[in-house]
Amino acid sequence: MYAGGQRGSQPRVDLSEFGVYKTPEYRVRLIAPATSPYDEVRDRLPGVIAKGLSDIGAPAHVTGGATYDPGDTTNYTEAASQLPKDTDVAVAVVPREEEADETDLFDDPHPELKRRLMRRGMPTQMLEKPTAENLVDTRPAPSEHTFVNILSAIATKAGATPWMVADFPGTCDAFLGLDVSRKNGKNAGASASVVLPDGAMFAAEFTTFQDGETFRAEDLNTIVRDLVFDFAADHDHSIDHLTIMRDGKISEDVEAIREGVDSLDVDVDLVGVRKSGQPRVGHWKGDGWRIADKGVAFIDDDRDRAVLHSWGMPDCGEELATGTPKTVGMRKHSGPTDIATLTEQSYWLSEMHYGSPARSTRLPVPIKYADKAAQYVREGYADKNSIIEGPAYL
Repeated sequence: MYAGGQRGSQPRVDLSEFGVYKTPEYRVRLIAPATSPYDEVRDRLPGVIAKGLSDIGAPAHVTGGATYDPGDTTNYTEAASQLPKDTDVAVAVVPREEEADETDLFDDPHPELKRRLMRRGMPTQMLEKPTAENLVDTRPAPSEHTFVNILSAIATKAGATPWMVADFPGTCDAFLGLDVSRKNGKNAGASASVVLPDGAMFAAEFTTFQDGETFRAEDLNTIVRDLVFDFAADHDHSIDHLTIMRDGKISEDVEAIREGVDSLDVDVDLVGVRKSGQPRVGHWKGDGWRIADKGVAFIDDDRDRAVLHSWGMPDCGEELATGTPKTVGMRKHSGPTDIATLTEQSYWLSEMHYGSPARSTRLPVPIKYADKAAQYVREGYADKNSIIEGPAYL
């Protein structure tokens, strides 16, 4: 569902036709190298982005903001610190990563610009030089695959809601994605993200484990308390029904998870989501197999299991119509919601990745974002055990 309640099924083209569902007033500023090869990008890119955002119904004040000289990391720290504090989103143009890796003449600006801007509370949209040059040279339509992803991500990071799922199934008030990351065969940390059924609210948290430590009930209890109840209370949203989606094989942690939510006065569904080792789904067309329509699922009510084909036609297009994309396996471990509804919810949550309107993600976004939050903390863009508000990690 888009602006004015208009409905569609393909965000890539719907955003320019109907406009984003909701958008605030916001400022976007460019930070780019000061050297001559970037002159045209600095001059023309703000206008290209401004027009694109206006075309999808999310107009912004887009201007240049700061420049940096490729060189020592301190140059990037200083440039990021000079961006005006009323910047809502920073678009940072950087050299290709390979170019930075292949030379001793300058440090890669990407990590430090992103780290410093995030520390200042400014979400970033990073663009490598070839992408920025292509946007300036071709001035693509807002439905072009790369451009629509960039535009949607910028608007979302500024607080816009590009689209919502109309008539979301079930009664759940919030979905918590839970991911336990491993390093050298041992648990390294737990990350979580919370998403409401309309997909319009985000928060995430990551906590590290001591070497070899297992997942504990108190870890989940803290995460649920921080992300679900504290965050929801700040936004006047009551949580009476929570669905926890655990990435991977849940059996090793199921008792700890149950214990972690046992004291909560809410209905809780506990679901395992497996992204590997699942059957494939195809569609026989009479002369051969084709990729099936996305949204096909096989439900086993007796065993509370399902196989969900969450990505396929029409996203892949006829030119990529052969093959068998990976499916998602689901297993309900406990809770009041039936497996068919949980599977349907998971499908619609896979359609809510605002950083990728050109192609929906295979996994439900609470799990997708939990993994991204963990990566964000590991790379130093946020502190462990701190709440990351908003979709900065898109």
